[in-house]
Amino acid sequence: MMKKIFLLGLLCVLLFNVQAQKTSDLFTDNDYQYVWFGVDYSNVKLIGDFYATNMGGEEPKQFIKDNYFKAWNDLIKNERRKFSVENMLNKDEVVYDIEMIEALNQTGSYESLEAEKAMPLSDDVLTNAIKNYNLNYNEGIGVVIIAEYLDKSFTEASYVLEIFNIATREKLIEERFVTKPAGFGVRNYWAGSLYYIFKDVTAKRYKAWKKQYK
Repeated sequence: MMKKIFLLGLLCVLLFNVQAQKTSDLFTDNDYQYVWFGVDYSNVKLIGDFYATNMGGEEPKQFIKDNYFKAWNDLIKNERRKFSVENMLNKDEVVYDIEMIEALNQTGSYESLEAEKAMPLSDDVLTNAIKNYNLNYNEGIGVVIIAEYLDKSFTEASYVLEIFNIATREKLIEERFVTKPAGFGVRNYWAGSLYYIFKDVTAKRYKAWKKQYK
């Protein structure tokens, strides 16, 4: 009997921990672990002429896939003063764990990157992306940016910021950003389009979310 009561109590605690991670919790003091998983390029489309990036005789889109998907993720991980997930979410500590996303970004062929025009990803694609992540965590709050397209013809990029409950894969915040690249060199040029997200959320969006959800 005591064993059944203990197990029931444990189940209630576990269920409470899962359910407690809701959108309003992002704006309160809590002990939840926040994990930055990186920028997911597995569904991105590269639009326009990227031949200027061909530095080794390799097909340009393949070259970007092989080199810059990792370079952009490493830049965010290594330059945390500029690309600060902590500042963006107003948290003292965030775990950076980008290995899963970096491996995912290398799946598929460069042909899958090709598209004639910019199109946002459907809600089903975004939802399934989060559900199918092979994460090393069973709880906490996950943060990822899903890249939709890099459009060289119109010099713009589109991303979706996803903040989600790791245990349930429920989306807590979903925000689309259409930004402008800026900077010298291929890496910094498109990294500039990512920097806009960090800057905008830190300065404006977080406050708007807090007002809306708290």
